[in-house]
Amino acid sequence: MKEKIALVFSFILIFSFSAMDNSISPMAKEISSHYYSDMNFVLKLISVSTFFTVIGVFMGPWLLSKIKPYIVLLSASFLILLSQILFVSSHNIFFAFFSRILSGFSTGAIASVMWWMSYHWISKNYYHYMIAVLVSARPLATAIGVPASGLMAFNYSWTVPFLVLSVAVFIFGFFVSSALKNGEKIEGKGLFGGYLDVFKIPYVKPFYLGFMINKMCYFGFYAVCGIWFIEHYALNLKEISLSLLIIGIFEVMVNFTAGRLIKKFGFRNVFDISVFLSFVLLIIFIWGKINIDITVFLIAIFMLLDRIYSMAAVIKIPEMFKYEGNKTVFGSLNTLSMWLGLSIISAVSSKIISRIGIVWVEGVLLSCFIIGSALMLYVNLKTIYKKI
Repeated sequence: MKEKIALVFSFILIFSFSAMDNSISPMAKEISSHYYSDMNFVLKLISVSTFFTVIGVFMGPWLLSKIKPYIVLLSASFLILLSQILFVSSHNIFFAFFSRILSGFSTGAIASVMWWMSYHWISKNYYHYMIAVLVSARPLATAIGVPASGLMAFNYSWTVPFLVLSVAVFIFGFFVSSALKNGEKIEGKGLFGGYLDVFKIPYVKPFYLGFMINKMCYFGFYAVCGIWFIEHYALNLKEISLSLLIIGIFEVMVNFTAGRLIKKFGFRNVFDISVFLSFVLLIIFIWGKINIDITVFLIAIFMLLDRIYSMAAVIKIPEMFKYEGNKTVFGSLNTLSMWLGLSIISAVSSKIISRIGIVWVEGVLLSCFIIGSALMLYVNLKTIYKKI
């Protein structure tokens, strides 16, 4: 029963802080006005926050070897609450960046605790459910939590969803940490030792490089979506939020089915077909030239397919790479790849949009998808496809 409760509360915890982080992009106009800046300022906030999330995730395995996991989780949840209070109550740009740094590092630390739960705490009976929680909660937050936050901001104030979600993070972080009190610190090899061991395994480097570059397209589009919908379709916050809600409904439909699809059709068929169809859809909608209703539908299918092949890849990692050491490192690499990709693409997009326009960002996102997918397919050919 403790594991079931921890699973449910972990999902709500990840959903809450992910929705909070990703709500910044659709509210680009409102937040920038609050801080007396232009909309590119929001992309800088996203980039800085995500960069420190990467640092938090990177340091996670080392932190968990020094401090008990439940203490790390409880402390990080409390810091997120404090950071959001600072974020919504100040008009000072310095405090905006400081609050995002504090929040970013804390979410990274929480992510490491979640992966520790998967590989070292949860029983085998619940392993696949835990992986499903970790892989699906953040995208679902982007798909469902962000539109809900946008609608809440539209009807009340942009500050309201950030406060509500940060309180939820603290409450459910407290509940999950209570369930983990018997969890022990993990054996550590220093800050870099675990990563160096994992990177010695054949094809790990190209896989995670490809995973990161591929995610730069998925998360990159969400990072610029507020500006993208305004530039191409002149949507307001309510219309953007409703569009994201429709996209999110499609993502909800598929998030817990990747395992079943693999069993029924085989990993290779599921992965390859999902990637190919994603490529076709991306070429059609990324330039913002077609009808808005059709565009939203195509984006929804694209995001749905991303969930399928991404979850399929993560589920198969233990089969791709045999490793007997601290497996939390693999979990950290999964999260590092995605959030480092988001940090890089947000920073790059900010520079490109301010200097040469959003059409060049669209070209970069397409290139990221092609390069990242090609690297992942290469690793599949060298590892898991040989076993099929």
